[in-house]
Amino acid sequence: MLLAQISDTHILAQGRLLFGTLDSAEHLERTVAHLNRVEPDYVLVTGDIADDGAVASYRNFERILSRLKAPYLLLAGNHDSRDNMREVFGDRLPGENAGPFIQGTVEDLSLRLVSLDTVQPGSDAGLVCQARLDWLDRVLSQEPQRPTVVAMHHPPFATGIEESDAIMCANGPALAAVIARHPQVVRIACGHIHRPIAVQWAGRTASVAPSTAHQVELGLGDGKPMSWLLEPPGYHLHVWYGGADLITHVNYTGDYGPATKFD
Repeated sequence: MLLAQISDTHILAQGRLLFGTLDSAEHLERTVAHLNRVEPDYVLVTGDIADDGAVASYRNFERILSRLKAPYLLLAGNHDSRDNMREVFGDRLPGENAGPFIQGTVEDLSLRLVSLDTVQPGSDAGLVCQARLDWLDRVLSQEPQRPTVVAMHHPPFATGIEESDAIMCANGPALAAVIARHPQVVRIACGHIHRPIAVQWAGRTASVAPSTAHQVELGLGDGKPMSWLLEPPGYHLHVWYGGADLITHVNYTGDYGPATKFD
């Protein structure tokens, strides 16, 4: 099974540029074309779909994703509006989104997908409150034998990029305690940081996918300001053969010329 993960697309309404200079829609169009060549079985979109949470931005995203051959699952991020996502995407959102959160499960794949809402309206930081912890524990308890990916926007672990870590998912230790009770969880797949990152967390592998739009500079150390730059856009391609291992590749979507065979 091939599970693609795109993240932090930061789409605006048609004709608008991110930061006045970056065509995030064109980057996403290129990503969709790349995915159609790779032919994944499913695509996770781990939040920050729109940069401004506006209906027009979601309509633009919807227009671009209509060309994607694979089915996809949408998660909300801190730049997103749950209400406007519901207006545009309706019943295409996860099944349990009637309450305050947009979260649910995908049951018809060889890997079970559980999407967990980490949004705090009015804040760039994430949170998994007690209600969401209880929901996750209950959902994971329903299928204890099925290998599962838990997808969320905000990572619940520090990355060393200080300004990003200040807006990570709060209540990480409580979330780790829930994950630890469910050994079928093979991956925690996150977005938000705009860099490819992997860490051993709560006894599992957790990962962060790069952005399809722009990346965050790898600035480690005290007081390093967070900056964006035009490193290559990319996405994660998770490969599942069964067993206990989920293999993850970073795929870049720029034009780097044709591949050349080794002699």
